[in-house]
Amino acid sequence: DLQVLAERVHVAALVRRDIAALNSLHDSLQHLLTTDAVLLSLLGPRAAGGWETFWAALKNALQTPPEQPPNPARLGRVLVTSAADARGLPHQHLYILGLAEGVFPAKPPPDPFFLDSEREALQARGIPLETQALRHDDQGLFYELISLPHQSLTLSRPTIQEGRVWIESHLWRAVCRVFPQQPVKQRRVGQLIAPDEASSAAEMMLAFAGQLDESAPAHSESHPAPPALQRQWQRILRGRQIELQRLSSQPHDAYSGHLQHPLMQAEAARQLGAQRVWSASQLKDYGVCGFRFFAKRLLNLEALEEPQEGYDVLQLGSLNHKILEDTYAVIRARQLAVHPASLVEALQIFEDAARSLLDRAPQRFRFRPSPTWQQEKEFLFKRLQAVVRQDFSAKSPLNCFGSPRYVHQLEQHFDGIKIELPGESEPLQLRGIIDRVDRIAGKLVVVDYKTGSTPVPTDEMAAGRDFQMMAYLLALEQMPDAQGENPELAGGLFWHLSALKASGVFRMDDADDRAALQDARQHIARSLRQGRQGRFPVHARTACGGKCLSYCEYVHLCRRHVTNPHKPAGRDESTAQ
Repeated sequence: DLQVLAERVHVAALVRRDIAALNSLHDSLQHLLTTDAVLLSLLGPRAAGGWETFWAALKNALQTPPEQPPNPARLGRVLVTSAADARGLPHQHLYILGLAEGVFPAKPPPDPFFLDSEREALQARGIPLETQALRHDDQGLFYELISLPHQSLTLSRPTIQEGRVWIESHLWRAVCRVFPQQPVKQRRVGQLIAPDEASSAAEMMLAFAGQLDESAPAHSESHPAPPALQRQWQRILRGRQIELQRLSSQPHDAYSGHLQHPLMQAEAARQLGAQRVWSASQLKDYGVCGFRFFAKRLLNLEALEEPQEGYDVLQLGSLNHKILEDTYAVIRARQLAVHPASLVEALQIFEDAARSLLDRAPQRFRFRPSPTWQQEKEFLFKRLQAVVRQDFSAKSPLNCFGSPRYVHQLEQHFDGIKIELPGESEPLQLRGIIDRVDRIAGKLVVVDYKTGSTPVPTDEMAAGRDFQMMAYLLALEQMPDAQGENPELAGGLFWHLSALKASGVFRMDDADDRAALQDARQHIARSLRQGRQGRFPVHARTACGGKCLSYCEYVHLCRRHVTNPHKPAGRDESTAQ
């Protein structure tokens, strides 16, 4: 069977070859006949030749490759080109765009050598130099273009430029004067066309979708799509239903942060079980937004950053922390009191540590120095020098806890610290690093450096957004000192290095601050129960103008801007077990 099929295919190929050869011979003979008729009409009997002339002309025609016919793939397609290149190409329909001031006609650039007045003076002396208007004759080009179409000519222009009215071209005004009765269609930015004007399936779907109203039932009978597009139309209706659910005040669902599949819920409960060791930043991620925690901590999604010159925010923070750590390590070793009397010695210690680290910063923190790195080094040096100067002055924010003050510990690590939570049978395990701990009159004070200037008030803890200070204080409370005794705590604060200000000052002897600590425990326990049930709602606690954070790398995934911020959490989470 295969042999017979192969023979048939071979014979069919030979037949097609022979037919093509015969057609080519026919065309060649037809061309010779036409040429002979033209020569006879022009030259008379003198043009007649013998067999030798005919045979030479035929052989030459057969040896010459035939002309390729026009490409049929262009038929029915759109040619997009510049106005200058469109000359001499007649079409059935022609569209000329950009008939606005400065676009068409384009504003000619000024001549760098001669002014138009100088060119006119040189023309009077017989030197042929064209003026600016002659060298850029877009008006003549426009007259050529409008003569090309056979059936229709469409002109268009933009009407808005950077929020202001864009004046039309004088060519547009001239056409409107000649054809005052021609309709002018105006469309707003983003306006959808009608379905009967759609030129593609995508445009038709957009046109149908644009006619759907939130108050009308979303079903295909109200806006029937062609049979070939029914599947796409059903997907559009489904997507619209999901978006309306996000915008509504109905509870969160599978499209706004709640896991529905039992296996996924079980996996979330396993990962958030009692064996998990938490950090303050993990607790903050969940306190700020459940979906942020889910994307960052469970899915481990990271934004792809473009390579850049200079340091980024994380590298700058590490550099600041390391300079201050080395500075205060020497101050601690020398047992210097953080007091104005020790300012001169402290500044010398800082200068030695800072100069050494800044010189090695690109290699140490792995960034490519920018062309202004030398100036940036001096700026960083002066800013951190101001921090040390303020710390050893009477205006230090830590003086609110008392005096004299000494550096007790730097980069204090803790891991596996257990914190009891209300309603939970097993404690929460914490890990982290405390930047600095000072000792004042036998009590300890937590100091956390912040590179940014955004304040972190104590209310953030009570609102269930930021638990960093709570984690540090509770962890430090459980870490025994050299004598094996648990130290007494005075409080803590966040020190913003760029603004030379403190925020989130927490005092252990303040009743409101102690209440905020208990509220934080409640929020953490509630978040744990929600997470173990697979509930990671897209919900921003009002802090940064209704946003989760001033910047979040997951905003395009959670669709926060189209999610109703007033969605209820459902049943009372404080009582859910």
